[in-house]
Amino acid sequence: MSISGLMLRYNLVIRKITTQEFKMSYTDIDAAGDLQGEYLLYEFLMEKSTEQQCIYLFVEGESEEIAFPILLDGAGIVYYDIGLKIANYNGIGNLKHALRLLNNTLSNDRPVIVTYDNDEDGTRVVKQISNNDYNNDLIRLFPIPSVEKVIYNNNHKGGSFEEIFTPKYFIDCCFSEAIMNTGLINKKKEFLIIFDKKKPWFNQVKKYCAQNGYFDFSSKKTALAENLACNCERFPRTIISLVSLIKKVRKEYPVTHPEHDFYKKCRYKYPSAKAHSFLV
Repeated sequence: MSISGLMLRYNLVIRKITTQEFKMSYTDIDAAGDLQGEYLLYEFLMEKSTEQQCIYLFVEGESEEIAFPILLDGAGIVYYDIGLKIANYNGIGNLKHALRLLNNTLSNDRPVIVTYDNDEDGTRVVKQISNNDYNNDLIRLFPIPSVEKVIYNNNHKGGSFEEIFTPKYFIDCCFSEAIMNTGLINKKKEFLIIFDKKKPWFNQVKKYCAQNGYFDFSSKKTALAENLACNCERFPRTIISLVSLIKKVRKEYPVTHPEHDFYKKCRYKYPSAKAHSFLV
């Protein structure tokens, strides 16, 4: 029988056991035990607990929403095992509202890692966020990138998603067939001459494309992010740091096995039942 079939049988048994219209018997306990024993039940419950006791990873936009799962998976984060859920707050301007909304939901007791572009807008909004906007104990702010890459007009040093990679890899992806206009693919060497790695990278490519008659490069931002994530051979330092933070948060807020009243009642009423060992 498939796992889904086993889980369906388990749910039916639990439904019968927990209803007032049905009196539990040893046969029903045996039926639960038949679902491949204690290990299967434990794994099933832990999977549900991990989902309920998740860590939220807030990302700024669609590009990050698509790229981060690819990068984190490649870096060893198994979503179902660690209980990570990615949520897109759709732009830095919505961050304060997203945090306030989270605080008013049933998920307000869950740890949250908020990623944001380490650019002019990102740092400005983060500085504006007061202690009333989020719980300092549960929410961690994580800049993207976590190291200084470019310099903005206000002399802030930071970057955005594209800058977590190397300049060469970024440019190679930009001028690939999957991203660049066919008429500009062969102009990569020409662009490299004027490229300044200390200035925001995406805008430089966008400006160069516009100067050469291609005004739609902005629409490739999400596809570029996916391309960057899928083909990188070396994981960026920022992603490695983010993985470390996720693991640290999970260690601080470990997944605990549920102690439902059902198990305690079963253990008390049927101490000699076959399933006694997993009713602890």
